[in-house]
Amino acid sequence: MQSIIEVNDIQKSFQVDFWKKPIKVLRGLSFDIQENQIVGLIGANGSGKTTFLKILMGLIKADAGQILYGPYGSALGFKRVTGFLPERPYFYPYLKGIEFVTYQSKLHGLSGTQIKERVKQWASRLKIDYALERKINTYSKGMLQRLGFLTLLVNDPEILIMDEPLSGLDPIGRKEFKDIIREVHSLGKTIFFSSHVLADIEEVSHKVIVLNEGKVQFQGPLEDIYQKNPPSQYEVRTLKYCEPLERISSTEKIGNAYCYILNHSDYAKALEILSSSQMAIKYFGPHNYNLESIVYNLRE
Repeated sequence: MQSIIEVNDIQKSFQVDFWKKPIKVLRGLSFDIQENQIVGLIGANGSGKTTFLKILMGLIKADAGQILYGPYGSALGFKRVTGFLPERPYFYPYLKGIEFVTYQSKLHGLSGTQIKERVKQWASRLKIDYALERKINTYSKGMLQRLGFLTLLVNDPEILIMDEPLSGLDPIGRKEFKDIIREVHSLGKTIFFSSHVLADIEEVSHKVIVLNEGKVQFQGPLEDIYQKNPPSQYEVRTLKYCEPLERISSTEKIGNAYCYILNHSDYAKALEILSSSQMAIKYFGPHNYNLESIVYNLRE
Protein backbone atom coordinates (compact mmCIF):
# COMPACT_ATOMS: atom_id res chain seq x y z
CA MET A 1 0.00 0.00 0.00
CA GLN A 2 1.22 3.49 -0.77
CA SER A 3 1.15 6.49 1.55
CA ILE A 4 -1.51 9.01 0.64
CA ILE A 5 -0.62 11.44 3.44
CA GLU A 6 2.89 12.07 4.80
CA VAL A 7 3.07 14.46 7.73
CA ASN A 8 6.51 15.94 8.37
CA ASP A 9 7.35 17.97 11.50
CA ILE A 10 4.08 19.94 11.69
CA GLN A 11 4.18 22.69 14.32
CA LYS A 12 1.49 25.13 15.41
CA SER A 13 1.16 27.77 18.12
CA PHE A 14 -1.67 30.13 19.02
CA GLN A 15 -1.41 33.63 20.44
CA VAL A 16 -4.21 33.77 23.01
CA ASP A 17 -2.99 36.85 24.90
CA PHE A 18 -0.97 39.77 23.54
CA TRP A 19 1.16 39.94 26.68
CA LYS A 20 1.95 36.24 26.88
CA LYS A 21 4.00 33.86 24.81
CA PRO A 22 2.14 31.83 22.16
CA ILE A 23 0.86 28.46 23.31
CA LYS A 24 2.43 25.55 21.44
CA VAL A 25 -0.27 23.12 20.38
CA LEU A 26 1.59 20.92 17.88
CA ARG A 27 5.27 20.20 18.50
CA GLY A 28 6.59 18.45 15.41
CA LEU A 29 4.03 15.84 14.29
CA SER A 30 5.35 13.26 11.84
CA PHE A 31 3.48 10.17 10.62
CA ASP A 32 1.92 8.70 7.49
CA ILE A 33 -1.42 7.26 6.42
CA GLN A 34 -1.64 4.56 3.78
CA GLU A 35 -4.47 3.96 1.35
CA ASN A 36 -7.42 1.78 2.39
CA GLN A 37 -6.57 1.97 6.10
CA ILE A 38 -8.78 2.89 9.02
CA VAL A 39 -6.58 5.10 11.18
CA GLY A 40 -7.60 6.29 14.64
CA LEU A 41 -6.22 9.50 16.10
CA ILE A 42 -6.15 9.35 19.90
CA GLY A 43 -5.46 12.06 22.41
CA ALA A 44 -6.84 13.81 25.46
CA ASN A 45 -8.63 17.13 25.14
CA GLY A 46 -6.04 19.74 24.20
CA SER A 47 -3.59 17.25 22.68
CA GLY A 48 -3.90 18.83 19.21
CA LYS A 49 -6.23 16.45 17.35
CA THR A 50 -8.66 19.05 16.02
CA THR A 51 -5.89 21.55 15.28
CA PHE A 52 -4.08 19.00 13.15
CA LEU A 53 -7.23 18.00 11.24
CA LYS A 54 -7.90 21.65 10.45
CA ILE A 55 -4.35 22.00 9.11
CA LEU A 56 -4.76 18.83 7.06
CA MET A 57 -7.91 20.22 5.46
CA GLY A 58 -6.38 23.66 4.83
CA LEU A 59 -8.65 25.49 7.27
CA ILE A 60 -5.68 26.90 9.18
CA LYS A 61 -1.95 27.02 8.37
CA ALA A 62 0.88 25.31 10.19
CA ASP A 63 3.75 27.43 11.50
CA ALA A 64 6.31 24.91 10.20
CA GLY A 65 6.54 21.51 8.56
CA GLN A 66 4.79 20.13 5.51
CA ILE A 67 2.18 17.62 4.43
CA LEU A 68 2.73 15.57 1.27
CA TYR A 69 -0.38 14.28 -0.47
CA GLY A 70 1.10 11.31 -2.28
CA PRO A 71 -0.77 10.34 -5.47
CA TYR A 72 -2.94 13.48 -5.33
CA GLY A 73 0.03 15.76 -5.88
CA SER A 74 -1.27 18.78 -3.98
CA ALA A 75 -3.59 19.87 -1.21
CA LEU A 76 -6.19 20.83 -3.82
CA GLY A 77 -6.03 17.43 -5.50
CA PHE A 78 -6.34 15.78 -2.08
CA LYS A 79 -9.39 17.84 -1.10
CA ARG A 80 -11.18 16.96 -4.35
CA VAL A 81 -11.40 13.32 -3.27
CA THR A 82 -11.84 13.89 0.48
CA GLY A 83 -14.91 14.29 2.64
CA PHE A 84 -14.53 16.07 5.98
CA LEU A 85 -16.87 15.90 8.97
CA PRO A 86 -15.72 18.45 11.59
CA GLU A 87 -16.38 18.06 15.28
CA ARG A 88 -18.99 20.82 15.26
CA PRO A 89 -20.38 21.06 11.71
CA TYR A 90 -22.70 23.95 10.93
CA PHE A 91 -26.14 23.14 9.60
CA TYR A 92 -28.59 25.67 8.20
CA PRO A 93 -31.29 25.35 10.88
CA TYR A 94 -34.30 26.31 8.78
CA LEU A 95 -33.56 23.88 5.96
CA LYS A 96 -35.04 20.41 6.01
CA GLY A 97 -32.54 17.59 6.39
CA ILE A 98 -33.03 16.44 2.79
CA GLU A 99 -32.61 20.02 1.56
CA PHE A 100 -29.27 20.32 3.33
CA VAL A 101 -28.00 17.01 1.92
CA THR A 102 -29.16 17.96 -1.58
CA TYR A 103 -27.57 21.40 -1.40
CA GLN A 104 -24.21 20.03 -0.23
CA SER A 105 -24.25 17.24 -2.81
CA LYS A 106 -25.02 19.58 -5.69
CA LEU A 107 -22.00 21.65 -4.67
CA HIS A 108 -20.02 18.45 -5.30
CA GLY A 109 -21.53 18.13 -8.78
CA LEU A 110 -23.92 15.25 -8.13
CA SER A 111 -27.08 14.93 -10.19
CA GLY A 112 -30.52 14.72 -8.66
CA THR A 113 -30.72 11.03 -9.57
CA GLN A 114 -27.38 10.27 -7.88
CA ILE A 115 -28.42 12.12 -4.74
CA LYS A 116 -31.75 10.31 -4.55
CA GLU A 117 -30.14 6.88 -5.01
CA ARG A 118 -27.43 7.47 -2.42
CA VAL A 119 -29.78 8.97 0.15
CA LYS A 120 -31.94 5.87 -0.26
CA GLN A 121 -28.84 3.68 0.17
CA TRP A 122 -27.54 5.28 3.40
CA ALA A 123 -30.34 7.19 5.16
CA SER A 124 -32.13 4.14 6.52
CA ARG A 125 -28.82 2.58 7.56
CA LEU A 126 -28.06 5.72 9.58
CA LYS A 127 -31.59 5.78 11.05
CA ILE A 128 -32.16 9.34 9.84
CA ASP A 129 -34.56 8.67 6.94
CA TYR A 130 -37.63 9.35 9.07
CA ALA A 131 -36.42 12.89 9.89
CA LEU A 132 -35.22 14.14 6.50
CA GLU A 133 -38.44 16.08 5.88
CA ARG A 134 -38.13 17.87 9.21
CA LYS A 135 -36.31 21.15 9.76
CA ILE A 136 -32.83 20.78 11.14
CA ASN A 137 -33.53 23.05 14.13
CA THR A 138 -35.67 20.21 15.53
CA TYR A 139 -32.78 17.72 15.47
CA SER A 140 -30.97 16.40 18.54
CA LYS A 141 -27.15 16.28 18.67
CA GLY A 142 -27.17 12.62 17.72
CA MET A 143 -29.45 13.31 14.76
CA LEU A 144 -27.12 16.08 13.59
CA GLN A 145 -24.22 13.61 13.68
CA ARG A 146 -26.25 11.20 11.56
CA LEU A 147 -27.14 13.94 9.09
CA GLY A 148 -23.50 14.99 8.79
CA PHE A 149 -22.38 11.42 8.19
CA LEU A 150 -25.14 10.95 5.61
CA THR A 151 -23.96 14.04 3.72
CA LEU A 152 -20.43 12.66 3.73
CA LEU A 153 -21.50 9.26 2.40
CA VAL A 154 -23.81 10.64 -0.29
CA ASN A 155 -20.86 12.55 -1.78
CA ASP A 156 -18.92 9.24 -1.97
CA PRO A 157 -15.37 10.52 -1.27
CA GLU A 158 -12.27 8.32 -1.60
CA ILE A 159 -11.02 9.51 1.80
CA LEU A 160 -13.17 10.20 4.86
CA ILE A 161 -11.73 12.43 7.57
CA MET A 162 -13.86 12.83 10.69
CA ASP A 163 -13.32 14.68 13.96
CA GLU A 164 -15.06 12.90 16.85
CA PRO A 165 -17.76 11.36 14.59
CA LEU A 166 -19.15 9.21 17.41
CA SER A 167 -19.65 12.13 19.80
CA GLY A 168 -23.23 12.63 20.92
CA LEU A 169 -24.34 9.12 19.97
CA ASP A 170 -25.80 6.58 22.35
CA PRO A 171 -24.22 3.08 22.52
CA ILE A 172 -26.55 1.73 19.82
CA GLY A 173 -25.76 4.68 17.56
CA ARG A 174 -22.02 4.20 18.07
CA LYS A 175 -22.29 0.54 17.09
CA GLU A 176 -24.27 1.45 13.97
CA PHE A 177 -21.68 4.05 12.97
CA LYS A 178 -18.83 1.61 13.52
CA ASP A 179 -20.56 -1.01 11.39
CA ILE A 180 -20.95 1.53 8.59
CA ILE A 181 -17.31 2.64 8.93
CA ARG A 182 -16.27 -0.99 8.38
CA GLU A 183 -18.62 -1.30 5.41
CA VAL A 184 -17.36 1.91 3.81
CA HIS A 185 -13.78 0.73 4.30
CA SER A 186 -14.64 -2.55 2.52
CA LEU A 187 -15.57 -0.44 -0.52
CA GLY A 188 -11.92 0.64 -0.79
CA LYS A 189 -12.11 3.89 1.17
CA THR A 190 -9.46 5.33 3.48
CA ILE A 191 -10.80 6.54 6.84
CA PHE A 192 -9.00 8.80 9.31
CA PHE A 193 -10.92 9.78 12.42
CA SER A 194 -10.27 11.10 15.89
CA SER A 195 -11.96 10.03 19.10
CA HIS A 196 -11.42 10.18 22.83
CA VAL A 197 -13.52 6.99 23.23
CA LEU A 198 -10.65 4.55 22.94
CA ALA A 199 -12.83 1.45 22.82
CA ASP A 200 -14.31 2.73 19.55
CA ILE A 201 -10.85 3.28 18.06
CA GLU A 202 -9.81 -0.17 19.22
CA GLU A 203 -12.77 -1.87 17.53
CA VAL A 204 -12.36 -0.53 14.00
CA SER A 205 -8.83 0.83 13.46
CA HIS A 206 -5.91 -0.85 11.73
CA LYS A 207 -3.48 1.79 12.91
CA VAL A 208 -3.50 4.20 15.85
CA ILE A 209 -1.70 7.50 16.33
CA VAL A 210 -1.45 8.63 19.95
CA LEU A 211 -0.96 12.35 20.62
CA ASN A 212 0.14 13.78 23.94
CA GLU A 213 0.75 17.50 24.43
CA GLY A 214 1.18 18.06 20.71
CA LYS A 215 3.62 15.21 20.08
CA VAL A 216 3.23 11.75 18.58
CA GLN A 217 3.68 9.33 21.45
CA PHE A 218 2.97 6.21 19.42
CA GLN A 219 2.03 5.30 15.88
CA GLY A 220 1.57 1.89 14.36
CA PRO A 221 -0.72 -1.14 14.09
CA LEU A 222 -2.84 -2.00 17.11
CA GLU A 223 -0.95 -5.24 17.62
CA ASP A 224 2.31 -3.29 17.93
CA ILE A 225 1.06 -1.09 20.75
CA TYR A 226 0.03 -4.21 22.66
CA GLN A 227 3.34 -5.98 22.02
CA LYS A 228 5.36 -2.96 23.12
CA ASN A 229 3.22 -2.37 26.21
CA PRO A 230 2.49 -5.79 27.80
CA PRO A 231 0.14 -6.02 30.78
CA SER A 232 1.65 -5.21 34.15
CA GLN A 233 -0.82 -7.40 36.05
CA TYR A 234 -2.66 -10.66 35.49
CA GLU A 235 -5.87 -12.00 36.92
CA VAL A 236 -6.73 -15.57 37.89
CA ARG A 237 -10.24 -16.66 38.83
CA THR A 238 -10.87 -20.07 40.37
CA LEU A 239 -13.88 -21.76 41.94
CA LYS A 240 -11.84 -23.02 44.88
CA TYR A 241 -9.55 -21.20 47.26
CA CYS A 242 -5.84 -21.56 46.41
CA GLU A 243 -3.49 -20.69 49.28
CA PRO A 244 -0.24 -20.75 47.20
CA LEU A 245 -1.72 -18.16 44.84
CA GLU A 246 -2.78 -15.95 47.72
CA ARG A 247 0.84 -15.78 48.89
CA ILE A 248 1.90 -14.03 45.66
CA SER A 249 -1.21 -11.97 44.94
CA SER A 250 -3.99 -9.81 46.26
CA THR A 251 -7.19 -11.80 46.62
CA GLU A 252 -10.90 -11.09 46.75
CA LYS A 253 -14.13 -13.06 46.48
CA ILE A 254 -16.30 -12.15 43.48
CA GLY A 255 -19.58 -14.09 43.46
CA ASN A 256 -18.71 -17.74 43.74
CA ALA A 257 -15.15 -17.28 42.45
CA TYR A 258 -11.84 -16.35 44.03
CA CYS A 259 -10.01 -13.58 42.15
CA TYR A 260 -6.20 -13.30 42.39
CA ILE A 261 -4.37 -10.22 41.01
CA LEU A 262 -0.72 -10.95 40.17
CA ASN A 263 2.18 -8.77 39.15
CA HIS A 264 3.80 -9.53 35.80
CA SER A 265 6.90 -10.86 37.59
CA ASP A 266 4.79 -13.60 39.24
CA TYR A 267 3.22 -14.87 36.01
CA ALA A 268 5.50 -17.91 35.65
CA LYS A 269 5.11 -18.82 39.33
CA ALA A 270 1.32 -18.68 39.01
CA LEU A 271 1.43 -21.00 35.99
CA GLU A 272 3.52 -23.46 37.98
CA ILE A 273 1.08 -23.39 40.93
CA LEU A 274 -1.97 -23.84 38.72
CA SER A 275 -0.48 -26.70 36.71
CA SER A 276 0.57 -28.61 39.85
CA SER A 277 -2.74 -28.06 41.68
CA GLN A 278 -4.91 -29.12 38.70
CA MET A 279 -7.44 -26.52 39.82
CA ALA A 280 -10.40 -25.57 37.65
CA ILE A 281 -9.76 -22.07 36.23
CA LYS A 282 -12.54 -19.70 35.19
CA TYR A 283 -10.17 -17.07 33.82
CA PHE A 284 -6.43 -16.48 33.51
CA GLY A 285 -5.35 -13.40 31.58
CA PRO A 286 -4.45 -9.71 31.68
CA HIS A 287 -6.05 -7.58 34.39
CA ASN A 288 -7.68 -4.28 33.34
CA TYR A 289 -5.73 -4.37 30.08
CA ASN A 290 -7.03 -2.50 27.07
CA LEU A 291 -6.12 0.38 24.79
CA GLU A 292 -7.35 2.92 27.32
CA SER A 293 -5.06 1.61 30.07
CA ILE A 294 -2.09 1.50 27.68
CA VAL A 295 -2.59 5.08 26.50
CA TYR A 296 -3.03 6.26 30.10
CA ASN A 297 0.26 4.61 31.07
CA LEU A 298 2.04 6.09 28.04
CA ARG A 299 1.24 9.58 29.33
CA GLU A 300 2.84 8.98 32.72
